[in-house]
Amino acid sequence: MTGSSPGFKIYESIAVGDIIYMIANDGTHKKGLGKSDGTAAGTEMIRELQGYNNSFPVKGLTYANGNILLLCTNLFYQLVI
Repeated sequence: MTGSSPGFKIYESIAVGDIIYMIANDGTHKKGLGKSDGTAAGTEMIRELQGYNNSFPVKGLTYANGNILLLCTNLFYQLVI
C-alpha cells in the first residue's frame, strides 16, 4: 500500500495487531520504519534505514516472530520490533 498522511509519505505498510508499520519519509528524516496507531499523536518514525536509498526500493514488508522483514531489491533488512 502506498499513500500519505499528514507529514508522512508512505511507501509500504503492514498491520500488526492495532499498529500499522510503514516504510515512510516524514519530511525530516531519511526513509525509515514508522508506526502508527491511527492517531497523529501515535504516529512516529522509529528507525532510519541506514544505507537505504532509492537504488534498493522496498518491494514488500512482512511480520514474523516479532520481526518486521523488508524485502528490497538486492538488499534484505530484519528489524526487531
